[in-house]
Amino acid sequence: MQVDTKDRIFEQEKYETSKLRCVVGHATDLWMDMAERRRSHFLDWLDASEWNAKSLSEFVGIPYTTLHSYTKPSGAATRSLRGDTEAQIAAKLGLSIEDLFGSPSPTNFIRAWRESLFWTEAELAEKIGSDEAYVVGVERGEIPLSPKVLLRFADGFGVQPGRLKSDPADVNVEAAELFSHIAPEDRPRALEMLKVFARTGTDG
Repeated sequence: MQVDTKDRIFEQEKYETSKLRCVVGHATDLWMDMAERRRSHFLDWLDASEWNAKSLSEFVGIPYTTLHSYTKPSGAATRSLRGDTEAQIAAKLGLSIEDLFGSPSPTNFIRAWRESLFWTEAELAEKIGSDEAYVVGVERGEIPLSPKVLLRFADGFGVQPGRLKSDPADVNVEAAELFSHIAPEDRPRALEMLKVFARTGTDG
C-alpha cells in the first residue's frame, strides 16, 4: 500500500511538472512570436524611412548599440526594446508606438490578451456583456482603463485584474499568477519542482 501511495505521488508530480512545462513553454513561444512581429514591423518602417540605426539613435538620443542590436538579423538580434525606449523613439519622431511597432501602447494589453486567445472583438464583447465598439475603444485607449473597466475585462478573461496590466506572454507574471493559486502548504513542493525544471529543462 505504501508503495502504491508513493507511485501515485510520483505520477502526480510528473503530471504537474509536465503541465507546468507546457504552460511555461506556451507562454515563452507566444512572447517570442509577438516580440518578433513587433520587431519585424519596426524593421519594415525603418527600411521605408530615411533613417538607419545609427542616424536614428543619434536623433532620438539612445545608445547606438541598443538600436543596432535590435535591428540585426533575427538570429543574433535583441528581440525587444524596453517600453520607455519605444516611447522615447515614438515621441521624438512624433509617431505612435503602434505606427512603429504595429501594436498598442504597452500600457494597455487588452488587445494582446484577446489575440493570445484568438478571440475577435465581437467575441470579447459578448463575454463582457458589451458591444464591439466598446472593446475597440478600450483597446485603442479611447476609453480609459479604469479599475471598474479593468475588472469587467478581467471577469471576461477569467483572470485577476492585475494580470491585465502586463503582457499575457510575460512568463514571470504568469508564473507568479500560477504560484498564487497554489495552496501555501504545497508551495515548497511546487518550488522544488521548478528547481528541477531549471536544472533539467524539458529533458528531465
